[in-house]
Amino acid sequence: MLGHLDTEELDRLNRQVQLSDAVAAAKVQCARICSELLDSEAAYVDTLEVIDELFVGPLSTWSREEEAAGSASGGLSPVEAKAIFGSVGTLLTVNRDLLASLRKSHHACIGHAEPPSVPTGTPRGVHCAGELSVAMASAIADAASGPLRHYAPYVQSFGLLTEQCRRLREQRPRFATAVRVAELQPRSKGRSLQALLANPVQRLPRYRLLLLELKKHVEVLLAGGEADVGATATVEKALDQVERVTERLDRRVGDAERRARAM
Repeated sequence: MLGHLDTEELDRLNRQVQLSDAVAAAKVQCARICSELLDSEAAYVDTLEVIDELFVGPLSTWSREEEAAGSASGGLSPVEAKAIFGSVGTLLTVNRDLLASLRKSHHACIGHAEPPSVPTGTPRGVHCAGELSVAMASAIADAASGPLRHYAPYVQSFGLLTEQCRRLREQRPRFATAVRVAELQPRSKGRSLQALLANPVQRLPRYRLLLLELKKHVEVLLAGGEADVGATATVEKALDQVERVTERLDRRVGDAERRARAM
């Protein structure tokens, strides 16, 4: 009987050790995902700024100057410039605000020094992984419940605008040259205009993937007593909000493609 009890106790202790190890690993992963959310948002905003400063600004100014001069020298008309770049400024504003919110949330959670026991190379925020996950997810949820709706016109027209860019580069040498000059600037980092313009289409699915991964690890924190039910609910709400936005966009894109085929 005693041997049987010893075995049960050993199994219980082993499960506790396994859970403790799983929670420790989940903390690291939550902190890593939150850092990736912040870092990738900063890189994305920088990409939107590259589009705005190297392409939208100069090409839009050029188009207005040519229109005012009554010139038709193979450049870009204001109508064409608006069709291609019209939503970029709005998206830049939306994501600058989101980046500021993510930075504020991240700093509020990890602004104090990391505990000395945290190994070198560990993502910042491991000591407050549950709190950090909630704060970052809340920022995404707030954006998805409102500002991210501004992605709809851009995503819906993305196929048309990329085709228009391709056609204009083939048919208008001066436009093609102006775009190529901008693409060769150091801030473009070797990316073509079309590659840069694809970034907004890819951003919302990226939020979803990161939130799915975050949800999985927060659930481990909940099982280990390092997060409460409210934490998982917050991450699930953010994920649901982002999925609602992406699903609506997918439907609009599908409707637009069907209308285009019917014409």
